[in-house]
Amino acid sequence: MYDIYVDFDYLGKDDAPHHTSLRDPENLRAIHFNRRYLTPEQLDDRRAARRHQYGMMDLRTGMLCPETAIWEGWTENGPTDATVVYAGRLFPTARNVPYQNPAPYEWVNARWMWLRESLRDPGGES
Repeated sequence: MYDIYVDFDYLGKDDAPHHTSLRDPENLRAIHFNRRYLTPEQLDDRRAARRHQYGMMDLRTGMLCPETAIWEGWTENGPTDATVVYAGRLFPTARNVPYQNPAPYEWVNARWMWLRESLRDPGGES
């Protein structure tokens, strides 16, 4: 994962863009894209912060999902389900037993916790 930075160069008097030159696309001279890869520690910190942020929101079955990601469903039996939920869609019900357990299960209302980014986002956001 990495952060992306974008710089825009505009033509302006004395090599400095003026407010009016920023409105004219003909004055755009260059666009520079840079990316900075995160260290494993930074990535872990960012993921922990996101999990904490969404944990504080107390997201539950039937509420709107704020971000496309892999979400972990929690029931009275602990973490029992993990699935991709797309931004703007409602959180589904979750299994009432851990997904590793092949025993019969029911679908119940759950609390949803952010687990990790999803690589399957149709909107291009991960």
